[in-house]
Amino acid sequence: MSNSTGLITGSVIYFALVFIIGVPLSLYVKKHTKDRSQAKENFSLTWSLVVIGVIMMWLLWFCAYLHQMNPLVTPKLD
Repeated sequence: MSNSTGLITGSVIYFALVFIIGVPLSLYVKKHTKDRSQAKENFSLTWSLVVIGVIMMWLLWFCAYLHQMNPLVTPKLD
């Protein structure tokens, strides 16, 4: 089996990115919501969008990383 430390490291970085982006952004949105009755919904929506966005970025990175590990097309040597 191949060495998967790059996959683990990258996945941990993306997992940390959820909290690095999600916590300050959701607290900012909750604090600056003008209608207090919608603060909780905006907080939840912000968390949902951050999580979905980071998962999509991770999926793109994951596919690109895996395609480089085992390329289907190799260079032709003359």
